[in-house]
Amino acid sequence: MKITGILENESNGYYQKPGKYKEIILARKQSANFPPNINILTGGRLLKNFYDNDINFLGNNLPGPISKNALDYYNYYLQGTSAIDNKTIYRIYMTPLDPNNPGFVGNLFIMDSSYNLIKVELGINRAANVGGLFDSIKIFQQFSKFRDSIYMPTDYRLFVKLSYLNLARFEFELNSIFYDYKINKHINKKIFNKAIITVLPGADSKSSKYWANAVVIPDTREEQLAYKRIDSLENIPRTFWDDFSIFSNRMNLSNSFSISAPLGMYHFNRVEGNSLDFGLFVNQAIDRRLNSSLQFSYGFADKRVKSNFHVSYFSGNYRTTKLTLNIVLSI
Repeated sequence: MKITGILENESNGYYQKPGKYKEIILARKQSANFPPNINILTGGRLLKNFYDNDINFLGNNLPGPISKNALDYYNYYLQGTSAIDNKTIYRIYMTPLDPNNPGFVGNLFIMDSSYNLIKVELGINRAANVGGLFDSIKIFQQFSKFRDSIYMPTDYRLFVKLSYLNLARFEFELNSIFYDYKINKHINKKIFNKAIITVLPGADSKSSKYWANAVVIPDTREEQLAYKRIDSLENIPRTFWDDFSIFSNRMNLSNSFSISAPLGMYHFNRVEGNSLDFGLFVNQAIDRRLNSSLQFSYGFADKRVKSNFHVSYFSGNYRTTKLTLNIVLSI
């Protein structure tokens, strides 16, 4: 299928027992047909750890492949052996004992002697596919040794195919890599505030040099071509008539500056009568911090000129403080 959108980010994630979580997005980019805020859907919040006893997947709490009650829930079949880093690895096929019970189906990779889980290649059975919405779901996850006997996830990949009434088909692919773990380190309490996700200023304007040095999953050739194709369509030069419509109240002169269009130059009420209006508008200027408007109106019934000046500015690193000024005059 043709790629219609790509989004990526790089972030730091913080976890603290029992349930505190914080993610700080350092850099993000996406094809031009996605707004920047859609990137909050990616990252460590979607991570599923297959070492857990219960794994919440599609709203179901499914027993994990090595959970305490897994032997009472799944069948396991030894499929063969392979080697990773000169160590013997057992490939084991698993499926629910009762096919009517929702659960995972696929392969586990278990290390010889230590019996650590180091890789999963799984899907879900029909009972877990509520309503048969998904054509297929494939999950891949790998683990590597952090220290001693502690194994941590190094990636999480999710491939989803679904169709709508057999009329339209969609595919979704998620690829995440995890690295530079630090365990039992002191975390400043201020990290865990009301915002679960924080986007650093400038995250959307990282240069190509930054991304070249970042630890990311390399784009495939198809993804590189999709970036060029989608961005080139979005960046076609706009003409005056693209931003002008007789059915609009405003006419855009630039990305952040607009003026009143013909439809927005007239109004009527019983006090002012027929009235002429004109306004100048600034929206999300200066790094999406500044919004302002200057509007004039003249009523032929009350014969008065009214003006309204409004400006608001979001200050602080994360635009958390709003300053507002509003002035109304009538002559």
